[in-house]
Amino acid sequence: MMDTEDTQNVTELALALAKNAIAAAIKSMEEAENPIKNIDWITQGEFTEERGRKQIEDFISNWEYQGRWVHYTEFLKREDAIHSFQYIYCVHWSVPTARRPIARTTASVYFTIKIDRNKPPDTPIDVSYVFESHSLVHSFVGCLRNFQLDLKPLDTASASFGVSPCLDGSLEKGIYFSQEGGHVILANSVLLGPEFKLVFSIRPRSLTGILFHIGSQPRELLCVYMEAGKVTASVGSEAGGILTSVTPKQSLCDGQWHSVTVTIKQHILHLKLDADYSSTAGRHPPSPLPARRSICTLEVSQLI
Repeated sequence: MMDTEDTQNVTELALALAKNAIAAAIKSMEEAENPIKNIDWITQGEFTEERGRKQIEDFISNWEYQGRWVHYTEFLKREDAIHSFQYIYCVHWSVPTARRPIARTTASVYFTIKIDRNKPPDTPIDVSYVFESHSLVHSFVGCLRNFQLDLKPLDTASASFGVSPCLDGSLEKGIYFSQEGGHVILANSVLLGPEFKLVFSIRPRSLTGILFHIGSQPRELLCVYMEAGKVTASVGSEAGGILTSVTPKQSLCDGQWHSVTVTIKQHILHLKLDADYSSTAGRHPPSPLPARRSICTLEVSQLI
């Protein structure tokens, strides 16, 4: 029988992979001309329920993750619309341990394959995916670097997908996320306390996307993201949440590095962009639950 700590570790690892990494790697694929890449998707004429399931398995096999994270894919149902059929699949993630070789399913990712009746059979299938009830997330394109939490550099990555070093004439320290999307999962968990200071640098090529996500529900959650050039920081817990935003006068897509600082002190959320823009919101209600160690995931282009 698993003790409390072992159960918590299993749950955190599985949820971190699926909820933080995958959710941040989600890309809206509602338009048939923008299919999820990384594999050669079959056409509508070639599609069957089983081929669709195998295609999803092939797509997931491109992700890099620790060997003990396991998954399986099942077909759930077909939904008929006026102009299309939608085939729904679920990928279940879990983390087996020596004490529990057959682990409980701890996270799920839902794939939808859309077959458009008005398009020819040689049209590639339209694929989208989302973590449980989460909305699809727009893709961020650009570079991130110099992540620090409470003046300490964040750890090295244990898993990554679709990222590369930042290039600008010579090799720079930093991670680049292209339009294809990508994610990075840190090797070790981090402690998100009631007060903290997060600092990192961005050099965006798009104006929308998740920059940073840390925490696991229902405990403390921190998310920093861009939307149409506006930078927003949000913090939430079971007790509630707050957010604050800054909108720079000039576009951040200027080829320069920009610093982002997020702090929580005495339940007040403060966001600073470079030396020119800042915003404050509060009071953030303290969580009724104690701070816990949480897997940290950085997100860009679909996530960092």
